[in-house]
Amino acid sequence: MELTATDYILLAYLNTNAVHTYKLAEILALDRVDCWSKFSVPHLYYSLRRLKQQGLVEIELKKGKSRPPQKIYSLTADGRRLLKNLSASDQLQFEDHYFSFDLFLGLAEKLEFSKKQLLKLVEGRVDYLRKALSELQQKFREKEISTENMGAGERLAFQHRIRFLKNEIDFYRKSMKELK
Repeated sequence: MELTATDYILLAYLNTNAVHTYKLAEILALDRVDCWSKFSVPHLYYSLRRLKQQGLVEIELKKGKSRPPQKIYSLTADGRRLLKNLSASDQLQFEDHYFSFDLFLGLAEKLEFSKKQLLKLVEGRVDYLRKALSELQQKFREKEISTENMGAGERLAFQHRIRFLKNEIDFYRKSMKELK
């Protein structure tokens, strides 16, 4: 079974600390992982269940006095081995990424969209991308200014995402001219 982006995020974070899901979600939010990879808290739970079934993580129950036991997740030896060999994985380095919006555009004729409707869709996409770019640039500036150290890889992830959004905006702006 192929691992998702969320699976890789969880494995990497569990490589440093055993932690329960809620705390892990807090750490991911503080580290602004959402700026360069999509995940949701419900998906964290789903991914952790799958990773346990695959033998990559294990659970320790930590009992509390006034609350139900917490599930503390940590990596297994197989999980650590997978991470160690991750740089040799072709899946992450050479995987093609397809976008839902491209699917939407590719089906435009089948959905009987007029050029005007298609133009409106692309304009909406550009507006969304501009907003996303602005928010991402703000988060990047905040992260740079904060007292936290930003690793070289994290910096590259931010910069790649920013450049990607700029290029996508540029592509759709040029496409809008063709549609007019």
